[in-house]
Parts: sequence; C-alpha cells; structure tokens
Amino acid sequence: MSRSRAGVDLAITASGTRVAVAARGDDGAIVAHAAPAARGGADTAQLVARAVADLGATPADLRSIGIDRGPGSYTGLRVALTFARTIGAFRGVALRTCTSMELLALRAWRAGEVARTRAITIVLDARREHFHVARCAWRADRVVLESFPVALRVERALATLDGASDVVAAASLHPILAGRIAKTGAALHAVPELDATLLFDHALELADVVPEAVEPLYLLASYAEA
Repeated sequence: MSRSRAGVDLAITASGTRVAVAARGDDGAIVAHAAPAARGGADTAQLVARAVADLGATPADLRSIGIDRGPGSYTGLRVALTFARTIGAFRGVALRTCTSMELLALRAWRAGEVARTRAITIVLDARREHFHVARCAWRADRVVLESFPVALRVERALATLDGASDVVAAASLHPILAGRIAKTGAALHAVPELDATLLFDHALELADVVPEAVEPLYLLASYAEA
C-alpha cells in the first residue's frame, strides 16, 4: 500500500462468517479484531474504531483502506463495502480492493497447505445449482488471479477441475467435489476463515479504485452466471 503520508492503513474482509479488521501504523505495528458478521451493521465501524484506537490514532488518521469485495456473504459485504465507500468518498481515503478468491489462495499458500508451484482453484457455493469458481497462481512472489470469479452450473464447474490445480472449497461441497478431484490427482482443502492482515501481504496486488466504482460480488448475484 502507498505510504505517501503519515497515518494508518486499514484492512477489512467480510466475505465469510465474520467481519475482520486490521490496522497498521507507520511503525509497522498491526492490530486486528473480528466479530461474527451476523451481529449487525455496526460491527464494521466499531471494529475499525477499536483497531485504530489500539494504535493510538483516530479515524481522521486513516490513509488507505484495503478491502476484499467478495464473492461472499451478502450482509457482511454490503455493510463493509458501504463503510469503505463512505470513508473513501467523504474523507479522501485511498481505496484498494481484491477478490476473496485471491485472499483464500494466499492463505492456503502462506499456511503451507498448497505448494507455491501449484495453482489453486477456489470453489464456493453460489446456490441454485451453481458454484462460484476462480483460479489463482503464484508467480514471481505475487498472487495472480488467472480467472475472474464466475458462477457456473455444477456440471460446468466440475469440468474445470482438471488436476492442473489444487482445490480450496467450502466444506459443504466436499462430498460433491471429492470424487472428481480424486480422479485428477489434485488435493482438496477446506476454505479457511479469512484474516484481514492478509491484505497487508506484499504478495497481494490491490487495485486502486474510486469509491463509487466498488461493487460487491455476492455469492448469489446473477452478474456472475455463465
């Protein structure tokens, strides 16, 4: 993230079952807090205020916000992205985004669950007989999104699992995916809970965006159907 002026860099991820927030000061110190996403819309603002205060700063010191825009939870994404857009628009805070698929892949590589020589296909439940699918690769110490998240009908999603990548998938989908993946020789891993500090990882390239252009990628959204 840019270090153009003194202040606090913020990171938010709300695609999963919780809202996770991390704040980083100029000295490199990072604090993180999280709460269940289902607890309500006030959580994002409260978690941000708590994290910033832990650094001895105030919301006025915010310099940038890195946020994942999904695919993920409708409630969590809607609240977190609305918060980020509002802060970005009215306080002039730089806004940068990535997808939850990139974060999930990065988490698997950093945890040593998948070798960096292996690509990762992320599979999430998009409901209505669709799976949300995207593939990421590790190249030159960077996470590369090889295919943008798209919701595919189950049979088409299964056809993408060709053994060229390991698979990180929602646990509820493992019974459906296991047979197909076993035939390819790839490994199957569960989707982990996301940590907002991943948004500070140097391997992740966040895209600079203007607040009004940030749109959430909901698991059930028709935009993604293919």
